[in-house]
Amino acid sequence: MIRAIPAFGCNRPRGLQSIKRVNATASPGSGRQGPSRDADLLEAHRRRDYAAVLDGLMQRYRQKVVNLSFSIVREPALAQDMAQLTFMKMWRALPRFDGRAALSTWLYTIARNTCLAELRTRKRLVSLEAAGLDDVADDSRDFAADFRLIRRNQRSRQFH
Repeated sequence: MIRAIPAFGCNRPRGLQSIKRVNATASPGSGRQGPSRDADLLEAHRRRDYAAVLDGLMQRYRQKVVNLSFSIVREPALAQDMAQLTFMKMWRALPRFDGRAALSTWLYTIARNTCLAELRTRKRLVSLEAAGLDDVADDSRDFAADFRLIRRNQRSRQFH
């Protein structure tokens, strides 16, 4: 893989930076893991052992999914709910996983989309208080009487 690396201390324009060949997989001591980090889970997926894949992903990535969810929704309880919903969606979608991305990337994408969908839904909802209807539950009107009045008006229109 070839990637542009900025040459520090050089006065070249931004587009003319040094190009260095960088190893696509990180070295063992670098702290980053290579693409085989979830090789055992990919093997379980190949065997169609979806329960093992789900269990492994939950053990490895549960807290990261909660953190990602919290960074989007900004409510701890909702972040936990979104993480749980993410793993449920992933469970249903595991048979369709095609391996084009890492399992963790796929999981994070599901988490992000789940949180964004929830935020879109919440944006459409209007609280009763914001709508000025916070006293609706305390309203002691007789709805049966209102209904009878409406029916009476409808009948009188039919005869006139």
